[in-house]
Amino acid sequence: MKNTFIIILFSCFCTILTNAQNTTKRYEVKSGKMLMTSEMFGKEQDVTMYFDDYGMKEYSETIGEIMGFKVNSIQIRKDGFLYTIDMNQKTCKKAKVGDENTPQNINFSNISQKMIEDLHIEKTGTEEYLGKTCDVWSMDHQDMKMKGTYIIWKGITLRTEMEASGMIIRMKTKSIDTESPLPKGIFDIPADVKMIEQTK
Repeated sequence: MKNTFIIILFSCFCTILTNAQNTTKRYEVKSGKMLMTSEMFGKEQDVTMYFDDYGMKEYSETIGEIMGFKVNSIQIRKDGFLYTIDMNQKTCKKAKVGDENTPQNINFSNISQKMIEDLHIEKTGTEEYLGKTCDVWSMDHQDMKMKGTYIIWKGITLRTEMEASGMIIRMKTKSIDTESPLPKGIFDIPADVKMIEQTK
């Protein structure tokens, strides 16, 4: 039961990383590879992410440990769906990508004034990170008990620190490569996993 809770919690965090909002363009860069670390409960996990079609296709693999449980998780976003794969259990949950405005689903490349007001976010300045000039966005969504800061480059979250119901979640990019070709078949669902389709 505790292991299930950890997987659900971790999946929510991965959704924050992917900024999964349903639009025709999420990033201002066509494709790339990112090496990152994420931190929950004081433990760091290694994250490798690939994206294509300006972020409409995305692959992220996370390996690490949370509260004593080994994490080996893959998320693949494509064709309007998000596939969350537990490589330890060999299961894959398929869910349609929503377009509702929530703190987990911010598209910084296509953000309206209404969205800014609804999500309680504001652009507060710029910051140099990994040699790139990034926009700094702050959020304080009291109804959802979430607040934090996003460091954004061309719509891509390079660093973030969030507090959700008292829990601190951090993510930082160590490197980003937007020139090299992507591995073939990187967005394919592994053939050896059991598919579990979710209606909500």
